[in-house]
Amino acid sequence: MADAEDNVSIPEFSNLLQMDPYLKPYEKDFQRRLGLFQRQLQLLEEAEGGFDQFTRGYSSFGVQRQPDNSLIFKEWAPAAEALFLTGDFNGWDKFSHPYSKQDFGKWKLHLPPKEDNSPAVAHGSKLKVVVHTKAGERLYRISPWAKYVTRPEKAVIYDWVHWDPPQPYRHKHPRPKKPRSLRIYESHVGIASPEGKIASYSNFTANVLPRIKDLGYNCIQLMAIMEHAYYASFGYQVTSFFAASSRFGTPEELKELIDVAHSLGIVVLLDVVHSHASKNSEDGLNLFDGSDSCYFHGGERGENKLWTAASSTTPGRDALAPCRRGDGGEVGTAMRCKSATSEQSPCRSPRVAFRFLDWEVLRFLLSNLRWWMDEYRFDGFRFDGVTSMLYHHHGIGVGFSGDYSEYFGLQVDEDSLVYLMLSNHMLHSLYEHCITIGEDVSGMPALCRPVSEGGCGFDYRLAMAIPDKWIQSLTNPTKGLHSSRDPPPYPPPPHPSPLPTPPRTPPRTPPRPSEASCQGDACLINEAPPATELSCKRA
Repeated sequence: MADAEDNVSIPEFSNLLQMDPYLKPYEKDFQRRLGLFQRQLQLLEEAEGGFDQFTRGYSSFGVQRQPDNSLIFKEWAPAAEALFLTGDFNGWDKFSHPYSKQDFGKWKLHLPPKEDNSPAVAHGSKLKVVVHTKAGERLYRISPWAKYVTRPEKAVIYDWVHWDPPQPYRHKHPRPKKPRSLRIYESHVGIASPEGKIASYSNFTANVLPRIKDLGYNCIQLMAIMEHAYYASFGYQVTSFFAASSRFGTPEELKELIDVAHSLGIVVLLDVVHSHASKNSEDGLNLFDGSDSCYFHGGERGENKLWTAASSTTPGRDALAPCRRGDGGEVGTAMRCKSATSEQSPCRSPRVAFRFLDWEVLRFLLSNLRWWMDEYRFDGFRFDGVTSMLYHHHGIGVGFSGDYSEYFGLQVDEDSLVYLMLSNHMLHSLYEHCITIGEDVSGMPALCRPVSEGGCGFDYRLAMAIPDKWIQSLTNPTKGLHSSRDPPPYPPPPHPSPLPTPPRTPPRTPPRPSEASCQGDACLINEAPPATELSCKRA
């Protein structure tokens, strides 16, 4: 018997078929995807105050200061036997402040204010969650919802720092409207300086933003903002998902950077990493409650063994990344990094994959997107590693020849796909001018079509091969876009009517890009109705 979600009606599927009639044989696959999305969205709407409330988990988990200056600490640790809070506020007593156990694996602690009515935990205080496991272990953890973490000068493990400044930064300028055509400047704050040191948010605001504006860019994509213990990962081994990297300054200084960019008419995108996480546990999300299946899949499904800092499964990424141990240690390569001797210096550490449709994991990830939009006022996201999310095989060893059978069937990770559909639905419903970009090298059909058409909902696809063709054309301009011996890079679309019976596994006919923006080794494609503008990022 077919599942109910296999027979849903796709409101605007005809629009998708007009663009690519060869997708007609896969209508059942699109119906199933949309049905799974609609069922999950309905569950979220009916529970816990609705979808809007559910996706603002950052306002109830972690640390929350109440109107009377009391503090509420809340965590999800389903495999834990007991939780305690320790830190500067109680002289690092490991047992004086226990959490109380709630339903569904949640834990809660209420701290009343001091006698002078100030919060029991002061701004800038260091904290740890002490997790007692059912096996009798005692683990020291950073809250998954921590908003600021720092690395001590003479230590490797990051500290959780309670961030509640008495005078938080207030944004002065409205978000710019979504540009019709993006001209993106991809940036890494730490290397945006000629000096031989890690640069700061303030330096970027004062010295880099004016140059970006003068060069004519209307969008910045910021890399390595989400906190990551391993600097040489360029931000792609995230350890604290709600914390802006402290290497570059404070959260308030990042807010100022974004606010100033908005005053210049520049939109700011966050390079968001939800495809995986660092395997660090003492200062990361992994093994938070002592189990390998809290936020992530347990066992082999939770690991992508080839996706390390030293080897990449994504075409176009360097296998040897610069390795700067800590904040200014040895400089070498990830393959030869002398610090790769422990989990906390994870030069070869595999990443772990999220359980995307687990209730609390879904709350965590969707709330994470809203946190960056609401608290920092980012204008959208470039989703990293989408290809790895879309397939159970993570794209490893698959050439993606364009045969449509490669994009449907059992190899597709439906949980990840539905999560991406929910993310795009949420962002475009709640934020009028939000921009979403999916980094996909497989060519998944309808990735950048609306959810109402059965698509994934991204505005743009970040492709990898098109810039190679452009480089070939620029280095040998006499050949134009393609040589007489090469097939055209974009075959003409099939005639809309009448259609022959589609072959069993037809070759893919990609839609012509309407707007594109070259970013180093990658390229944006907007699969919208044809337009004309093309723009490239300078090296």
